[in-house]
Amino acid sequence: MTLPRAYIPGFAALADACLQLAGRPDRRVVLYPHVQADGDALGSSLGLALLLERLDIAVDIVTGEEVPDKLGFLPTASRILVHDGSDAAPGAAVVERQALAIGIDCPAGERLGARRQLYEAAPQKAIIDHHISDLAPAPLVIVNSRAAAVCEIITWFLFYLECRLGLDLSDIDIATCLMAGLMTDTGRFSFSNTSSRTFSAAALLLRQPVATQQLASRLFDAVTPAKLRFIGETAQGAELRHDGRFILSTLEADVMTAVGGVETDLEGLVALLRDVEGVDLAVLLREMPNGDVRGNVRSSELVDAQSFARAFGGGGHLRAAGFTVHGRPLGLLQEEIFALADLVFAQLDAARTGGPATGPEP
Repeated sequence: MTLPRAYIPGFAALADACLQLAGRPDRRVVLYPHVQADGDALGSSLGLALLLERLDIAVDIVTGEEVPDKLGFLPTASRILVHDGSDAAPGAAVVERQALAIGIDCPAGERLGARRQLYEAAPQKAIIDHHISDLAPAPLVIVNSRAAAVCEIITWFLFYLECRLGLDLSDIDIATCLMAGLMTDTGRFSFSNTSSRTFSAAALLLRQPVATQQLASRLFDAVTPAKLRFIGETAQGAELRHDGRFILSTLEADVMTAVGGVETDLEGLVALLRDVEGVDLAVLLREMPNGDVRGNVRSSELVDAQSFARAFGGGGHLRAAGFTVHGRPLGLLQEEIFALADLVFAQLDAARTGGPATGPEP
């Protein structure tokens, strides 16, 4: 197995920053996964924490909310600290002992919610992410948008440390956490973001007896009553345009409240829309109780989902992206999305026929 060379400078800087904290429990690495942390964000945070602790480096993980029940099975998930901005949150204690803060699966900033100030108070900061962003290059900014998941990056970091230190650092708990993230963000290795490096990372993890069938069942096959209702509402509200190439569905606030459930019950809904035969671009809107609207975007190889999401202040990957809109009426946002879709498909049709694109201005 060969380590991808592009990782070496960033991994070397990150390893140096972490290793100098070994044997110092009062000076800790603090990991900050993005808000509403999913399987990749939590799996990579737990896997990295367990890896560093094998090197006698003290680590805390601070999320913005409780671990979802669906992911509570991940090894050592109960260790996670929750900082929601309340008076009871562990903010002061975290700031006092953190020597290095690492944003996980996000570029920090607004994606940390109420924890942003904790992260920014750290004397040294790092980022490990696989989303397209505008972050300036820096020694401790490790961003690879070609990686299928942050768990893929952490797996290669594990391999780097093993080579550098001459140690066998993997164990079943580390491998299980990282495999959960790999499976989450690749759809069980079926999404187009899955590469040969992703499979190589999975092979590294399978040096341990990871129960992949059980992981797949927990992550993908189990359906709660709330998720079943969300699937029905999403399908019932779906609207197809452009000869079935564009699909939009909206879960309004009253539906979200009536169904209840948790964030993980919403996972995979936009993928169901994208899987409709003939669809090249799918958007799912969710109206939140505070009036914000969250959008999820999925696309075929013909459409850039990340560019579409960026038009609404979001970002992500070429085939999977998202955005959150504040203070805009839902109906107006829907009209803007339809207008942008009109432009996207006008451009696609023009490229196919060689004629000029006709459609609204972006």
